[in-house]
Amino acid sequence: MAEKGCIPTVVTFGILVDGLCKANRLTDAFELVEVMGERGCFPNALVFNGIMDALCKEGRSAEAYGFIETMRSMGVSPTIVTYNLLIDGFCKEEKLHRALEILQEMTGRGHEPNHVTYNTFLHGLCKYGKVDDALALFRAMTEKKIRLDVYGYTTLIDGLCQAGKLAEAYSLLDEMENSGCVPKPGCYNAILSWLCKGSRINEAHKLFKRMTGSGILPDWLTFGMMVFGYCRGHRIDDALLLLQQMKSAGLAPREVIYNTLIDALNRAGRVSEAYRLLQEMISRGLSPNSRTYALMRKQQTDDSNLVVELDYRKECEFLRA
Repeated sequence: MAEKGCIPTVVTFGILVDGLCKANRLTDAFELVEVMGERGCFPNALVFNGIMDALCKEGRSAEAYGFIETMRSMGVSPTIVTYNLLIDGFCKEEKLHRALEILQEMTGRGHEPNHVTYNTFLHGLCKYGKVDDALALFRAMTEKKIRLDVYGYTTLIDGLCQAGKLAEAYSLLDEMENSGCVPKPGCYNAILSWLCKGSRINEAHKLFKRMTGSGILPDWLTFGMMVFGYCRGHRIDDALLLLQQMKSAGLAPREVIYNTLIDALNRAGRVSEAYRLLQEMISRGLSPNSRTYALMRKQQTDDSNLVVELDYRKECEFLRA
């Protein structure tokens, strides 16, 4: 390229560095940055951020931080994106103290944290069980008039549920709605998951109704958890109704939902309904799991075609394994 009189620009080099990073060829990316300097085409923040992002994703955040000084030596100032990448990297490596030090350096150099910065910290704190610290950070944000976004609320609500603090999770959901931040299914799913796993299906039912009553459409995960919860709570008719609602909403039920319902119907002695559901499942190209297969195969059904289909699918699964 250069031999033909076409001099690469910082944009050209940036594209090459980005490609090398994505191909996991970091050594080549480092060398290319050196070549840029030798040719008087100094990298900009975007180029450095690409390298630092790749290093952080490999768990090499300390090495990525070393590029801060390299940037400054070349007259390039780190951006808020640079600091957010480092904070995210250290949080994922469970080095929260280093992430906090980066935050202090960031603010000391005049960069105000944005919602990405706070969400990263909230996720890191909740992931490693420091939910009280996450709540304290949230309260500090509130005092500074910084509003949490949907992702941040979902992260914090899920963290509270993981810590067994459902009352606080409910309270935060209320606070979220009152603040004008419209929840997404994930906010409700975090609480619903723990309610269903804890056999608190009546509470889950009320929360589900609250969710749909607010105009929030359940996603596949919501339906799956509620079907599981209803079946576990011996409310099979509610689970079957949910299956119909799911199909009406244009969401194709997956194997786990059919398997859960068929198992529940069998346990309740509603074998004919279980067979009908099994036929529907197979007609959709889905296969029963080993438990469902064993239960259905054990029953002496008159539907020989269904038995043949079950045996055929089982044999196919065996061959694939």
